[in-house]
Amino acid sequence: MKQASKDVACLAFVDGGKAAEHAVAIGSYQMEDNFLVFDLAQSTFGFSSSLLGYTTTCANFDFTVKP
Repeated sequence: MKQASKDVACLAFVDGGKAAEHAVAIGSYQMEDNFLVFDLAQSTFGFSSSLLGYTTTCANFDFTVKP
């Protein structure tokens, strides 16, 4: 976490380069009930909005694919 101001902290990232020697773990209280979404085709990732707005959590989210 990077403290941006007295009341604001941001999740910060560092470019490890193409031959990064160490893995990076993302996780903390701020990540609870949010998804980290990977787009493999575009080589990007992003974060979902909070699942709490959908009256659910990661613990009881239905991960099945529905047509």
